[in-house]
Amino acid sequence: LYNVYRFDGGRYPLFPLNSKPLLVDTFTDQGLRNGTTYRYEVRALRIEGGVRWEGEGASVSASPVDKTPPAPPRNVTALRKDAVVLLEWTAGADADLLGYTVYRIENGATVRLNANPIKETSYTDPSPGERRYVSYYVTAVDNSGNESEPSREAVVILKEKE
Repeated sequence: LYNVYRFDGGRYPLFPLNSKPLLVDTFTDQGLRNGTTYRYEVRALRIEGGVRWEGEGASVSASPVDKTPPAPPRNVTALRKDAVVLLEWTAGADADLLGYTVYRIENGATVRLNANPIKETSYTDPSPGERRYVSYYVTAVDNSGNESEPSREAVVILKEKE
């Protein structure tokens, strides 16, 4: 059996994080802040005649990192307006949202249109090209650099069939 302790501000923990002794050698701590270093101690536990005996602990430090991407933007629309294409979408509700990246698909290749994430929920493509139609998708990017799955594609006709 095992008990897991987390040091709080350098203070020695009196009670384990787990509510019951662990039968397995894994434990997930909850409610932590990304980028903060936490120090833990794992102690082996044995119970003999109703008495609990804990051995010396093994110490480890860990810093959680955000690896969860934000939700993709919704309701992406593309509208041709003269020689440009105007894109609009619905913002996500992720608290750590940094911005959006816009992509154009042309001849089967994906082209990133903005170098850095934009905060706005619209984008104007000043040079959509001379193709018959073009499609776009948008991704959301969070403060940790995680990028969402692509939104649904929005297709716009640039030229009527000749």
